Amino acid sequence: MLTMSGAPPLHLTKKQRTSLEQMGRSTSLPYRAVREAKALLLAGDGVPNEEIARRMLVSSNTVRAW
Repeated sequence: MLTMSGAPPLHLTKKQRTSLEQMGRSTSLPYRAVREAKALLLAGDGVPNEEIARRMLVSSNTVRAW
């Protein structure tokens, strides 16, 4: 399955998804780690990089680096 950007969704195992979900809810981790975890979850859901960048208020290049 391809996303609107033509790239396949990021494959996440159940363990990886659970870990990222915990990180995304964290109030003790650095903001950067929480934001990256949320972006990776969006990528796992098939959201295009450009949309992730818009939602996270970063550039598309930053999303690709994550």
